[in-house]
Amino acid sequence: MYDDYGIRVRAGRNKNIVLENDTVNAPNAIVFNNTASSTATITGGKYIGSTNTITPGSNTEITITGGTYSSDVTPECAPGYAAYANGTVPETWTVGPMPKVAKIGSVEYTSLQAALDSAHANMTGDVTIELLKNITEYAIVRQKLDLNLTIEGNNDTIFGQIIVDGDSRYNGPDELIFQNINFVGETSDFYSTTSPYDAFISAPKPNTLPSPYTRGTDYNYCHKITISNCSFTSTSSALDVVAFKNTSGKNIIIQDCKGDNLHSLAQFTGTEGATITNDTITNSENFVNISGGSDDFSISNNFYTGTGYAVRLVGASGAEANLSDNNFTSSGKVLMLGKNGDYNPSGHINVASGTYNGHISKETVATSTAAFVFTGGTFSESKAVVDSWCAPGYYAIENDPDAAHCTLYQMYSLISNANG
Repeated sequence: MYDDYGIRVRAGRNKNIVLENDTVNAPNAIVFNNTASSTATITGGKYIGSTNTITPGSNTEITITGGTYSSDVTPECAPGYAAYANGTVPETWTVGPMPKVAKIGSVEYTSLQAALDSAHANMTGDVTIELLKNITEYAIVRQKLDLNLTIEGNNDTIFGQIIVDGDSRYNGPDELIFQNINFVGETSDFYSTTSPYDAFISAPKPNTLPSPYTRGTDYNYCHKITISNCSFTSTSSALDVVAFKNTSGKNIIIQDCKGDNLHSLAQFTGTEGATITNDTITNSENFVNISGGSDDFSISNNFYTGTGYAVRLVGASGAEANLSDNNFTSSGKVLMLGKNGDYNPSGHINVASGTYNGHISKETVATSTAAFVFTGGTFSESKAVVDSWCAPGYYAIENDPDAAHCTLYQMYSLISNANG
């Protein structure tokens, strides 16, 4: 079968082959067709095969640390080595050490995942992983009771995804921080192209985590996560990538971040409390969705322009979304309670200040206790709509009748009379 070969190792007995500086040009450059055990170490040389570069035998162990080849031999490379295309015609690949892309202290790693696994397995206290260059990979972060982990991007770019495993611990003092990272890509760059993995940073159910990290439980409980000064840019032709997606957890902070061409900045499901502040999201569909969960969601000093909702509260949620000093503009429904009569929440969207251009929509069943509570802000809705959601002692005036903008004012006279 292999009549046209450069180097051939045949059956018969164990063989240990070392190739250091050979030059081979044949239809089949290197052939191992023995069924006995054999090893091959290749440290250099040039191996060009028009049909096959390397044909391993069934019991062959091949270790490559150098050399040039007519195909990508990365699967046969030693740990820490890979084959890199030379850009030639016809294409060749040269094997060399993998670049170091992250470090902890003075120890450098060839992948972000290797650094994360080392931190989780061997370290406690405050640990910082620094990116050394742009990387293309998805990686799993596992929270640990006695490990406060910071991933410092130094404004490098991750063309991929971070998956967070919260260790299914409802409480814990440990913290996880992402800062100064640029995230760029689309769902085809992620672990999976579908929900819950359609996000740059995703915290899914542990029973859907990638192997070998899968655990048999529904509850992630990621906690004390801060995403600071990061940017999220989707390269997808559709608005189908979320910056952060969480399926359970608490105490999430997203601050000083930017996003473009996104489905949304954040999708919170079963989350207990979050702070969203000083973020700018443009050319995107939505801003923040809160589904289920509870506690306070502080949403302040953000800027958003899009086609969907700025803030939506759905699900069996008792969450309180507290909005102040935002500038939100939507060609659709800027503030939403419920969704077409389904997913009825029981919490509130409370607005204290800011500008909200777009429709305000309550799409819940008649028995729902969810409500808007306005004590300040400027709205592009009609005075009647805004008045219907004013807190007691507040009302709307039309400060820009041509544009139908309404501003809330407190009725001091009524309050004064009531105080008597």
